[in-house]
Amino acid sequence: SAMVLYGVVVVGPPGAGKSTMCAGLARYMELMKRPCAVVNLDPACEETGLTAFSVDVRNLCRVDEVMRTEKLGANGGLMYCVAQMRASPWLLERLAALGDENG
Repeated sequence: SAMVLYGVVVVGPPGAGKSTMCAGLARYMELMKRPCAVVNLDPACEETGLTAFSVDVRNLCRVDEVMRTEKLGANGGLMYCVAQMRASPWLLERLAALGDENG
């Protein structure tokens, strides 16, 4: 039978420790010999170096690039990227591939 996948969604303001928590959880899962994938759903995420993402939505759409090319502000750029995520099969395909790798 297929392995059941679980997820943890981490949200918070900049500097709250989201990347630190994700890096620690991923390390714990590694030590427990459990498969773990860290997925970045924030197209405005700045590089932290703490976490290696298995899937990174910035490969589909980056707020900084959208702001420049579409001449949008930060909120408009974020809304544009969210619309791209919803309209494209890109994210679902990559999440499905994670399940295939771990199942």
